[in-house]
Amino acid sequence: MQRLDRLDAGELRVGSTARLKQPGQSSAVWTVTRLEPERDFSWRTSRAGVRMTGRHLLAAVDGGTRMTLVLETEGPAAGLLSALFGGLMRASLRREAAGFARQAAAVG
Repeated sequence: MQRLDRLDAGELRVGSTARLKQPGQSSAVWTVTRLEPERDFSWRTSRAGVRMTGRHLLAAVDGGTRMTLVLETEGPAAGLLSALFGGLMRASLRREAAGFARQAAAVG
């Protein structure tokens, strides 16, 4: 992630919005659609015939936490987007997961 700007004030909640800029992609506004503290954070964006939902799932395992990142695509252009940019999207998710892991290790 290159940049994240909250577009509203206050505590993060369902309906909160942020502009996200990721490497190799144009910026997009994402809206929080689900928030269960310490369990599930999901948000959605739409562009060019594709709706994308990003999910960040946390689960307690063996004295630690497992994080699962999911990117779901739907809409008329979803198949084409996945075919053309699936590898880039998977690489982006791996970088994001590695960044989360570094931050978690630094905290605890």
